[in-house]
Amino acid sequence: LTDIFPRDIRNSEQSEKLPREHSFLKADGDIVVTSIQRQGDSMLVRLFNPHETTEKISLDPAASYTEVRCVTLDGRDDSKSTVLSRGEMTELLIPPKRIATVIFEME
Repeated sequence: LTDIFPRDIRNSEQSEKLPREHSFLKADGDIVVTSIQRQGDSMLVRLFNPHETTEKISLDPAASYTEVRCVTLDGRDDSKSTVLSRGEMTELLIPPKRIATVIFEME
């Protein structure tokens, strides 16, 4: 058994510090982000549109990605949610009262 003293902890601090805040995903729009999870080499984002109208949302993941697509809860292609643009920012149209699952294939 070894005693650890405060001086031992202070000396072991790294010179690089973590940022005070970090975001895996920036979302802009009037839709609820309900889940962000890693799935293999992909990031899965689940959204909910609680409104009576179709809503547009912009998503900007912190990591680079090669492809983005919408799928249903069981993983099939979702023809009702629409990916409008690809690039640094992805815009989506989510129908009213609908859950949408977006998969970002990461580099």
